[in-house]
Amino acid sequence: PLAERQKEIWDPWLNWAAKHYRVEFVVVEGVLHKAQPTATLEKLRDAVAVQDAYKLAPLAKIAHLTGSLVATLALVEGAGDAEELWTASCFECPSPRPSPGQNQSNPFVADALTALQ
Repeated sequence: PLAERQKEIWDPWLNWAAKHYRVEFVVVEGVLHKAQPTATLEKLRDAVAVQDAYKLAPLAKIAHLTGSLVATLALVEGAGDAEELWTASCFECPSPRPSPGQNQSNPFVADALTALQ
């Protein structure tokens, strides 16, 4: 089922971030929002705030496109690569998504991912 696949794909990213940033995440099933702990939000905010403009610009685009600040920070910190990030962020898509370097619908994806590496 979908929940098992999500866990398989996203738990490594969440575990990395929890250890790297010393944070805790509230993981939920379903579509209802659950607020993350204030300390977690503050530490992740700090992780973004220390980035220089050359990393912040592509970071913002990638986080928006992928829907995941955690996976984007993993890319920035060198804990994952662009292909892993893109695959994780697109696994629920109804049809196969092109790789970041071949994405025709969002041509700046490859450039943004490359800028972060």
